[in-house]
Amino acid sequence: KIKMAARGGAMALRQAAMLRATAGMQVRSIQTTVPALSAGTAADTSGTSHWKLERVLTVGLIPLCISPFVIGGGYTTDMLLAVAIPVHNHMGMDVVLSDYVKPDSLMNASKALNWVVGGGTIGGLMYFNHNDVGICKGLAQLWAL
Repeated sequence: KIKMAARGGAMALRQAAMLRATAGMQVRSIQTTVPALSAGTAADTSGTSHWKLERVLTVGLIPLCISPFVIGGGYTTDMLLAVAIPVHNHMGMDVVLSDYVKPDSLMNASKALNWVVGGGTIGGLMYFNHNDVGICKGLAQLWAL
């Protein structure tokens, strides 16, 4: 019991010392404001519209990727996949580049490369869909090997 009282007393002394040390400090409040522009405008810098679009696209990809197995793939499904998957990848890489590429000169080049790769991927997949068997049948043939 004596050891417990000593521990409790030491803790009380530490707490009192901390209170005395922080007594002279000023406490500043942080105020946040709602962005002046509504979400979804071209000048929206908060990222909420980008985040919402990513989530809608991601949720939309789930049934789009399952539909060839349920109803069979077709030209419409192939074209939707040819656009949705590269756009999804482009948006994801855009966030990665924004988070991890720090010098502005590299940022501009990286984002330009992301646009070129995304546009090239969409064009290549559309070409494959129009002039060959399409994404769904192409994957089925690949899995049949």
